[in-house]
This record gives sequence, structure tokens and C-alpha cells, in this order.
Amino acid sequence: MSLHVLVTCPAQEKLFTDLTASACFVRGQHPDLTMDVFVDKAVIPHWWSAPGDWFQLKHAIPDCVGPYALVIQTTPNEDLARDLLAVDAENRAGVVASPNLHVQGRWAQTLVAQLAARRFAPFTPFDLFNHVMLGRTTLDFSEHKKNVHGTWIVDLDSFPAGSRNWAENLLTQISLTHPAQTKDALPSRMNPRSATCYVGTNAAAASWLAYHGCPSFLILMKPWEPALAPAHADAWIVPEDQLPTHAQLLAMMSSRESRIGHSFRHTTEYLGGQLPVLPSGKTDDAASVFDRLHYIVFNYLNDLLEVDLPIPEVTASCCMHLKGAQSVFNKLIHLNQFGIKFLQEFLDKVNNGSVKDSDVEELTTKIAEIDTYTEKTLGAYPEMDILRLWLQFSKAGAQGTSVIEIAKSLILILHEVNQAFQAYTELIDAVVRRHSQKQDTTGP
Repeated sequence: MSLHVLVTCPAQEKLFTDLTASACFVRGQHPDLTMDVFVDKAVIPHWWSAPGDWFQLKHAIPDCVGPYALVIQTTPNEDLARDLLAVDAENRAGVVASPNLHVQGRWAQTLVAQLAARRFAPFTPFDLFNHVMLGRTTLDFSEHKKNVHGTWIVDLDSFPAGSRNWAENLLTQISLTHPAQTKDALPSRMNPRSATCYVGTNAAAASWLAYHGCPSFLILMKPWEPALAPAHADAWIVPEDQLPTHAQLLAMMSSRESRIGHSFRHTTEYLGGQLPVLPSGKTDDAASVFDRLHYIVFNYLNDLLEVDLPIPEVTASCCMHLKGAQSVFNKLIHLNQFGIKFLQEFLDKVNNGSVKDSDVEELTTKIAEIDTYTEKTLGAYPEMDILRLWLQFSKAGAQGTSVIEIAKSLILILHEVNQAFQAYTELIDAVVRRHSQKQDTTGP
């Protein structure tokens, strides 16, 4: 039985390579999978090559010839969603234009929310594509075979002027130990299994090669965010101001550590996918703390999986910021309880036959006021972008063709939202307690 799927890809080179890597992983789970990917030609790297005939690229809607078992739109584009309605498909997920514009599927809602958020977090693109295509949390624990006799690539052209000397010196030293096995750039139409090591700033290349078992060192030239994460946990992320020596790089390749100095890699130890190990000491970065809170809550919401993560230790200022967010969640829980009360009173009037047109108008106004206040309140916290957008998608996906059916659906959604808010408050409590314990502890 064949499984023919069409997936749209956001117009980013890194996301394209992660989607391709995820497609390879999913095909390993379902060997009967064939996939068409709708993508802008400009996004495809010059060095990339298709993993097989089962994987085809499409660049125009008429080229997408069904029937497809599933169409998944990961691109937040309303016009594209309407165009895809013309494509013959048995099922649809992601951004869907019918019967109204909404995001279908819990993991798809999480992916689209991360794409639209100011900071892509907390899931890595590879993890999210896996979840969206498989419809659940599925981890890649496979040991990828390494090619020890392949090419060492130091991608010189990817380095800015300030770091190029370091890259050139590294290339020279590798050339002495591996003569005729080094390259100073990514080759055209590269076979990813022919590389032994990659060092460079190209996140797409590092991700694609890492997935195929090539130890990769992504040199970080901008603030870190999970969108840059390579598609395999063996890859190292190295800050520009912590560039290793040749000897240190070789030691990192053979090390089983997940963090050396400020360089780190991800772990698959926790349910849900890849996640960086916490740095030692206290953090003052509320966004990184919320990465972990979001990671736990969204895994629970999407799969009902309980994820046990180490509790970060925070500074006093970060602790106060978290307490402020906690008070926001508590206020929104009470606000949603009023919303549930309004909806239930409306349904009671429907049941006893006393409902009037003015009741419908009043209910619509009250729910709109709750939505507006929620949006405004969460909008004051940048690290809550993903949650704010997920709430929009959840409410837009309320099921039903009548006010009555939609009201019943909204009650269930608001109950679920309150469960999420309550989970955040309990998780913040755990972080705050850890901070308080550290504050009360006296040394010898």
C-alpha cells in the first residue's frame, strides 16, 4: 500500500534541509512513503541532492498531481491554502482554508506558531517535522554510521573576516593529517555520506550532514535559537568567541559530553526530541527558561506525554520575571472561567428555549473581549509568543457549523487552555522553589 504525501516547505534553506532529513526518517518508519515537497526553487541549496526517487520537488500548484493520501501545509500562507484546495487529497493538515481558515492538527499548530513567533522555540525544526508528519512524538535513537575515510570540509566562504584566519589555520592543520581529504567549500551536488567532518557557519549544511552521520561543528555567528539546531544530536554548536584549537576539535569529536565550555550539543534523553543540556550556574535569560516550560507543556498538550526535565537555576531578576508571568497565568485562568460560565449559561438558555438573538450578540461580545484581553496580556511577554499564537489557532479550529456547536467546542478548548496555564504556574513554582532553596543555602 503506497502512502503519497504532499508537504509545503517554508521559504528557508535551513527548514528545507530539516524537512528533507525528517522525510528520510519518516520513510524509515513507513517504507511505502512517497513525498512531493512544494518549495521555492531559490530555497534549495546548490550542494543538495534528493535522497531518492521517492522524494520529488514541486514548484507550481499544477505540478502537484494527486491523489494524495495527505496534504500538509506548513507554510503560514492563506493564498497557498486556498490554491491547495484544488489539489486532490484524502486528508489535510497544517494550514487549511476550508470550511474556514485554521490550522489542523496539534503538532502543526505548534510548528506554525513557532514559525510566526519572534523567537523560534522550543522544538527544533527536525523534531517538529517528524511530529507533524507522523502525528505523534517519535524519537530518532538510531546510531548513524560514520564515514571515517571521507572528506573534511572547512567551509571557508561561510566565515566572516574576523574568523576566517582561524578557519584557514584549521584547514591547514587538517590537511597535514589528512592529505587529499580536505575541501575548503561545500562541493556541488554533495553526497552527504561522503563527508567525515564539517566545520562552518552554514546551519543548513551542518544539519543535513549531521543527519547522515557526519560530525558537524556549527560555528554560531548570531544569537542562538532552536531553529538553527542540527538534525542530529552528535553535532556541536560552537560560539564564535569560543573557537576550538585543532586538538580541541578532535577531542570534541570523540567526546561523549554534551557541553564543553560554552560549546554544546543536543540530547535525545527527553521525550519530545532534541534539547540542549543546561549550562552550569544561574541563568538570567527568561526565554531559555520558557523554552523548557513550553517544551513540557506542549508535549503534554499534543501527546499527553509527561516530560521530566532538570529544573533551571535562575537569578533573582529572572525569578521575579517568572513570578510576573505566573500572576498573568493565574489572571487568565480566572478570565477563562468567566468565559466558560458565559458559554454554559448560553447553552442552558438554548436547552430551556429562552435564548434570544440578543443573547448570541452578548455572548459574541464577551468572548471577543476575553480574546482581546488574553492577546494583549500575553503580547507583553515576548517569550510567550508561541503560546499566544497556539491559542489563536486552537480557538479558530473550534468545531461546528452552528453557534451552539461552536459554543460547546469552545468550552472544551477553554478547559484545555486552563490546564495549560495551570501547568505553567506549577512549573514556575518548581523553578522559583529551586531559586529560593539556593538563596537559603549557606556554604561551609
